[in-house]
Order: sequence, then structure tokens, then C-alpha cells
Amino acid sequence: MTLPLTSVVVHPDGALVHRRGALRPEGGRLVVRQLPLLLDPSSIRLSATGAAIGAVEVSLDVLGEDRGDEPALAAELRQATEALDRARGSLEGLRAERATLQRVVPSFDDEPERRLPDPARLARWAALDDLLEQSLRDLDRRIRELARSVKEDEERLELLRMRVAGASSEAWWRRWIPTRVVRAAVHDVEDAVEVELSYRIAGATWAPSYVLDADAGLERGRFSLRAQVTQATGEDWTGVRLSLTSASSDRRVDVPELAALRLGTRQPPAPAGFRDLPPGLDTLFPPDLRRLDGVRQEEPPPPPPEEPEEEEAAALDDLDLVGDEPVPEPEMAKMAAPMPPPMPQSMPMPARAMRKSSGLANAVEGVADWISGGFGGSASESSMPVAPPASAPMPSAQPDMRKRRAAAPRRPEPEEEPDVEVGGDLLDYGRLRLRSWDAPDGKRGRLHPAREEELLTEAGVPVSARTRFREQLDRCGRRATEATDQALPPQHSRPAPLEGSDVRFDADGDVDLPSDGRFHSVAVRTWDASLSVGYRAVPRTDPRAFRRVVATIEHAGALLPGPVDVYVDGRLELVAPWGGTPGRGKLLLGLGPEDRIRLVRNVRYREESAGVFGGSRRLHTSIEVQLASSLQRPVRVELLERLPVPADGKDPTVEQTEASPVARAWEGEPGEPILKGGRVQVVELSPGGEGRAVLSYTVTLGSKDELVGGDRRG
Repeated sequence: MTLPLTSVVVHPDGALVHRRGALRPEGGRLVVRQLPLLLDPSSIRLSATGAAIGAVEVSLDVLGEDRGDEPALAAELRQATEALDRARGSLEGLRAERATLQRVVPSFDDEPERRLPDPARLARWAALDDLLEQSLRDLDRRIRELARSVKEDEERLELLRMRVAGASSEAWWRRWIPTRVVRAAVHDVEDAVEVELSYRIAGATWAPSYVLDADAGLERGRFSLRAQVTQATGEDWTGVRLSLTSASSDRRVDVPELAALRLGTRQPPAPAGFRDLPPGLDTLFPPDLRRLDGVRQEEPPPPPPEEPEEEEAAALDDLDLVGDEPVPEPEMAKMAAPMPPPMPQSMPMPARAMRKSSGLANAVEGVADWISGGFGGSASESSMPVAPPASAPMPSAQPDMRKRRAAAPRRPEPEEEPDVEVGGDLLDYGRLRLRSWDAPDGKRGRLHPAREEELLTEAGVPVSARTRFREQLDRCGRRATEATDQALPPQHSRPAPLEGSDVRFDADGDVDLPSDGRFHSVAVRTWDASLSVGYRAVPRTDPRAFRRVVATIEHAGALLPGPVDVYVDGRLELVAPWGGTPGRGKLLLGLGPEDRIRLVRNVRYREESAGVFGGSRRLHTSIEVQLASSLQRPVRVELLERLPVPADGKDPTVEQTEASPVARAWEGEPGEPILKGGRVQVVELSPGGEGRAVLSYTVTLGSKDELVGGDRRG
């Protein structure tokens, strides 16, 4: 039995699924079947109301309802076949009875001399005819009903035959859809209990988007959060409570447990979920165990033959060229004894001795001078060393030609047993298996987590089932990866922490999401929004006023970046990107030009002499903007202008002389480059009224300056 889905929390990299329902224990265990294949076994959380949960085991469901119903299908097929045979027999009997009644007709062959039949006999035949007609009508009705029943039985029998043919072992495994099953041990529980199960699963993601629905007067509106959700987890989410979050699904939020330390009291070690390996475990498996069991152990290959260089190197090892070992007295006496005369140079050395000593002579050639200083003579005089005379004093260094005991080969030190790192796989006791004696050295007699294929083999399923499992696992994993890695809709972005904090949204109603790997738009939440509309114009470049709407969202929490669909009076105006807000933010939108506001810009320009002697020139510029509104409400229009900006350290000066209404400095929008020389004037227009704005400034040039280029008319 499975548990119904109740709620789902979608993360950027997966989902957390919650199931809840009533379960009745089966043999002291709570069994939850038909769980998706991609769930993370380490994320299983199970609780039961009024029952203590023991060991929880997650495995593949290799039984299945179809395979369990296979004997019942055969019995049902046999019963259906017998019922169809009986119905066909009854139908044939009714048809034969009807045919017999149809052959009953009046006969007067026994009275051929009479021209007219007897009236009494005619009356009896008339009564019989009425009875036959009624009987035939009843038979026709029964035949029609029985024929309809036989047809239904034939269709049902054909379906049963198809099910029985498909319920054979190999056919069932070929169409087997692998699922997970969770078994939890409970004690002293016989009645149904309320069980809640949660697990993490891959193959789901989402992206936020928004909708602003404003009224025709741009005074009130509703701001809605929508989500583009896709999932290919292998299970359809039907009627679930949906939540969306920007947090990662695998982050740990467990509070660390700090051990209470008491001064002067020994703290017992924390209990572990495992025990150390017993000492001498490898001695249980002697080296000749394979040979005793008849298993031929591979013999190591023979070592390669030694080369002459190795023998010469061993001879070099026997020499103490440094003189760090004392020489025994007998050896000293032998070295002090007179040596035989050297061999003549013309006499060749025996070939065998030459081969052995040639390498040695080459090896000690670099220290020949130092050796000859202790023994007298030159090393080039003979290939054999010459002993010094008896009267010659022995050098204090006791050099060199002394024997050193050949070093014995070192025994390799035993390798230390690596520490066992206990993870979640080794704490899953239900999947641990003990390695046998024929395992590699260092792994025999040790526990290891079994793979899914090993568990299927232990369950006795055929090879086709293992192939089917691998195919389904690859298919589900591929679909989940494609769903999460697919391109987002235009202007959408993946959810991420906003200013270092994650957010979560709970949908207002239940949601249905199929597992098809496609994006589905889901309505999540809706908040009221107060709107304030303003108008901005840049008469220098465009004679139109543009609408600017500021929506104040009545939501205290953060909102993630995403596109905003703006509707005015039910009509889509634009789709604009939005950077989100950390809380109680405002949404600024430009809704295009307002045709019911007209602007006319006039510029007056004149020059005059300035200075004491008239050597300077002063350029006067006056900008006048006239506005007219046909709107039936008061409006507020911002006019943007820019005064000339002299270069740093230059003589020309710019001075604002007149501004009506007041002109304030304007440096551009927040987050954009600073605009120098900007001015903004605010004009209030009554319903259907007119307005006027004037801005004047002067530019003073020196006698050596000249205005080149530019627009002298502003």
C-alpha cells in the first residue's frame, strides 16, 4: 500500500515530498510501496502517531501487485471460461426451444372428409396460438439478454487471456516498472496508525514570475506571484500543497549537539553505530586456503636473470670507501703483509677476472689518487692494488679496502590498517553484506554495502529484471537531468538567495503537476498594491510625456528577481524585467507615452557684451515649455533639462538665472552614471488644465573664447 501525496516543497535542485495516510502493520512492519525510483534513501524521514518506529529499510520493490495476483488470474480465467460455456449452453437450449415452438402449427389431416374444422377444435387452436405467441415473446427476450451476457463474457474472457499471457514471469519482468518500498519496524501495533513520510528527490526546479493587474485609473492593483515549475520525478503531483524556496535541497539545517562538559568528571565516549574490527581478522584466512579448497592460486612470475652489473654493484657494497667501520686486527695484518709483485703490463689478465674487475676498476677510478696516496705508487701502474712496505706507517684514517658485511635485505614493514570512515552507506545495516573468503586480501570478512544489482540477485529475479532496472534507472536519471537543465523561459532566472537570505512561498490552493518535464505556470500568492502614476518628459528630445507607475506592494517579505506582466484594465501593456526586493519594496514601471498630455517647447537666445571694457560675451538662453492636459484628473509632470557643463579648469561659466517652477539638480536614476548639469521641474496640471515652465541660464565667455558647434538655440 502507498501513502497519498500531501505537500511538496520545490527547491532549485530538487523537491522535498511529503506523504501522509493511515497504514496497517503487515507482520510487525509498516510497508509503503510505489515510491519513485530517484528518491534519496538517506533523506527518508518516517513518523507514526502512537507507534514507536524501529529500523527503517529502503529497497527495490521486486514483488509488485501484478506478480502477486498471477495465481488469482489463472483461477479467474478458469471460472470465466466455465461461466461462458454454461451461458452458451443455455443460449443454444433457448434457441432450440424457440425453433421447436415455431414448428407447432394446426393440422387437420385426421379428418379429410370434412370441409370445415370442428368449431371447438378451432377454439382450442386459437387459445394455443395465444399461448405460443406469449411463449415466443418470452423466449426472444431471454435470448436477447443471454446473448448480450454471452458477448460480455467473451470480451471479459479475452481480456483475462491477455492478462494471463502477459503475467508470465519473463513478460512481467520485461514490463516491470521498478519502484522503491520503505519498511519500518513497529512493536505492539495491530491497528491502523497515521504515518507521515518525507523524502528528497531530484528532477524538479522552478523560476519566479509576476503579474501586475492595474485598474483603468492606475490607482489600485493586484500583484501576483506565479511560478514556472517543471518536474520529472517519476510521480504525478495531484492535489498537493505546493511550496517554493530558493534554498538548496541538500543543505543541512541540523542544530549541532554540544556535549555538556563537567569539570572533574570523565565523559564517556559518544556511542557509535559500529564496532571496530576484531584483532587478528586476517589470520582466519590462511594463505593456503585457496589451495586447500581446490582453487589454483596464480604463481608469481620468475624473477629476471641477474646481470653482471648487479654483481659488480654488490662488490661495491662490500667496500668501505669512507672508512666509517673499524677493521679487525687479523684483517689489518693481512693488509700490512707484503703483496705479490704486480703482473707485467704485457701479460694480459685472465678473461674471467677481467670481466669481474673491469667494472670495479671503472667504479673506483675517481678515487684512484686518494687510494694511491696510502699505498704508494700510481694506480695506473697496475690494475691490482699494491701494499705499502712494512716500515711504512699505516694512515690514521685506516682506509679503504676493508670488507663490509653485505647488508641483508630489509623485511617490508607491515602496512597499517586504514581507518574505517563510517558514512551513511555503512550505517544502512539492512544492505550490509559480509565478504567471503575468496575476496581480495584486506577485504575478506568485512562488511560492505550491497549494490542494487546484488540485491536483485539475492531476491531471485531473472537477468531480464536486472536489465530492466538499469534501463529504467538510466531513463529516469536522464529525464530528471533534462528537466532541470533545460533553458528557462525568456527573462526568467533561477531562484537564488537574496542578499544572503533564502525565501519561501506557500501556494494558496492545491496544485496538479504532471511528471512530464515541461514548465507549467502555477499561481502562488496575490497581494494588494497601491499605485501612484506620474509623468516624465524630456522636451529637448521628445514632445511627449511618458507614464511612470510606482506600485507599492503590501508584502513584508522578500521577492525574487523575475519578469513582470503588466495589465491595465485587462489589457497587456508590457513585460518588463524586475530585480526583486528584499522586503516592502516598490516596483517602478514605464508604461509608454500618454497621448492626452501635449507639450510645446520654445527657446529664446541672445548675446550681449559683458565685463568692464566689454571684452567678454554673455549668452542668454531661455527655455519655455507649455503643457496641456485633457485628463479628467490632476496630473504631475516632471520636465528634465540639462544645462551646459564647462570643462574643468576652463574660463566659461554657466549660471542659472530664472526657473519657474523651481528647478532642482538631477543626477540621473539610481544605479546609473551621474549626469552633470541635469535639472528637473515639476508642473502640476489640473483636470483638463494647462501649465507653463520657464528655465533660463547664461554662459559667459572670455575675450579669447569662441563657442564652436553645439545647438545655440538650446
